[in-house]
Amino acid sequence: LPFGERNFWFDALSTPQYSDYPPLAAPIWGAKWGNPHALLLMSDWGLEDDIQKQAEFLSLVKRAMAWGIPVGGIGIQSHLWRPVNRWRFLAFVQYIHELGLEAVVSELTVQSDDERQAAEILRSYVRLARQAGITQITTWGLSSRYTKNSWVWSMPLDSQLQRSAAWHAIAGGLQ
Repeated sequence: LPFGERNFWFDALSTPQYSDYPPLAAPIWGAKWGNPHALLLMSDWGLEDDIQKQAEFLSLVKRAMAWGIPVGGIGIQSHLWRPVNRWRFLAFVQYIHELGLEAVVSELTVQSDDERQAAEILRSYVRLARQAGITQITTWGLSSRYTKNSWVWSMPLDSQLQRSAAWHAIAGGLQ
C-alpha cells in the first residue's frame, strides 16, 4: 500500500492464512441476513482521484466479489482539502458502476480554515458527484457545535444549529 499504510480491507482480504476465504465474510453475511435489502459498502478514504489507491482498492473489491461477499457498493470517504481531479473521479465512479456497484459519497468534509474556500470545494464536489451519478451523500458530522477542528466550516449546521455556509454549498451542488 502507498506510504506503508495498513488498511482494514487489505488486512481482511490479503492475509495469507485467509487466502481461501476472508474472516470478513461472516459479519458481512450476517448483516445481509439481518437486512437483505441493505446496501453493503466497502469504503476507504483518498479514493477521489488517487489512481494507484483506486486500483488497489478495486482489486480488493473484485476479490471480495469473487468470494461471493455481497458487496453492494463503494463508499468514497471524502475528507477533502482541495478540489479533486474531475476526470479521475468521473472515470473511477464510471468503473464502479460498470462493476454493477453503487458509488456513495460518505464522510464528506473539507479541512480548511477558510469558510469560503471550504464552501466552494463542497459545492463543486457535490456537483461533480451528482454528475457522476452518485445519489447518496453523507457528511462527516452534522453540526460544528461540538468541534473546534479546522473542518468546522464543512458542517451543514453551525454551532447554533442553523444552516451554515456548508449547507448552502451542498444544497447549491445538488441543484
